[in-house]
Amino acid sequence: MSGGVDSTVAAHLLQSQGLRVRPVFMRNWDPRDEDAAHCPSAAELAAVRRACSHLDITNAPPTSTAAAAHDAVAVVDLAREYWTDVFEPCLRDLQEGGRTPNPDVACNRHVKFGAFADRLLRRGDDGDGEDRRCDWIAMGHYARVEWVDGTPRLMKGRLDQ
Repeated sequence: MSGGVDSTVAAHLLQSQGLRVRPVFMRNWDPRDEDAAHCPSAAELAAVRRACSHLDITNAPPTSTAAAAHDAVAVVDLAREYWTDVFEPCLRDLQEGGRTPNPDVACNRHVKFGAFADRLLRRGDDGDGEDRRCDWIAMGHYARVEWVDGTPRLMKGRLDQ
């Protein structure tokens, strides 16, 4: 979840269908590298926590008691991947090629649908021993799923959606 309307509505819709929603926040920038005005990740995480509180969503296993529940939002640190796969290439494009980069496209490809999906769907951990494996990832992005040989594939959304 990003703290924005799209991911919050996606979480609410899934929850209203009776599905267990486990909120995960991608930390794509190390706040120690910038001041809070330039790196709003703390404010974004606070917005996610407020949305989860409002929707009564917790990241704790269903058998946990409220007292034993961990923070409602799991945080996956992807700052290294963002720096290497998004930020540095954008700087190179700008400096060497004179091209205007679009970091959102690179972030979607390499971080959101790359490293983030890999950690949650395949590995299930962030190197801290906590199992964050999940069966599905829902985001506020417009996309579609096609099934190929029994495996779901994320495809570009149609313009008419």
